[in-house]
Amino acid sequence: MIVAVAAAGCGTERSSKPLNGSQYDLPVANSVQNFEGVPAETTPARSSVFTPLDEASCKLIEQNRDEGSYWRRQCPGPAGYSVEWTESDLRQGLEILKDGRRTDLQLSGIAAKGAFNHLGPRIEWRGNNGSLLDRMAVRVLVADGAEPAKPDKSLLAVVTLAPSPCVIAVVQPGQGQSDEARHISDGPAQPCLGR
Repeated sequence: MIVAVAAAGCGTERSSKPLNGSQYDLPVANSVQNFEGVPAETTPARSSVFTPLDEASCKLIEQNRDEGSYWRRQCPGPAGYSVEWTESDLRQGLEILKDGRRTDLQLSGIAAKGAFNHLGPRIEWRGNNGSLLDRMAVRVLVADGAEPAKPDKSLLAVVTLAPSPCVIAVVQPGQGQSDEARHISDGPAQPCLGR
C-alpha cells in the first residue's frame, strides 16, 4: 500500500484562504492517508494466531528409538504454513514449510547454543489481522548442563517468515519477555542471526 504523508498534526483544519482567487472552506489534510483517501488508522492492526506444538496436535511421520529418541512430527499452521518439529539427541528443532519450500530454523544452534533443549507448547504467528503473517515466535527451553537440577532457561526465538524464514532475535528471560518479542516482531526488518 502506498501511503502519503501530509503536514504534521492531528485531525483536520479548515482553511478559508483563497485558492486561485476564490474563497473556499476546504479541509486541509494533516494526517497520514493512503491514495484512496482512507485514513491510515484503518490499516490492518497487528495481531497473533496461536497454534499448538504438542504430540496430540502433530502427526508422527518418522521415529527411531535406537537413535537417541529421534522423531519428526508435522504440525499444522495458519495461512498455508506448517512446521516439522523434530527431536534428536535431546535437542528439538523446527522447520518451516510453505509452498513446497522447507527451511530449518537451526534453533538448537542459534537459540540453545548446542545445549539440550525442548520447545514450548505453542507457536505465536504475527501479522496484519492474523492473516498476512510475517513473523513468529517460539519458546526454547534450554537445559543448564552444569546444573541439571536447575530449571530450564526460557528463551523466545523471534523468526521472520519472509523473504526466507530465519531467527532474527533471541529474547532473554525476564519481565515483559513476551511483550519484547512482539515489539521485535512488529518492528522493522532485522538481519538473520547465525548466517
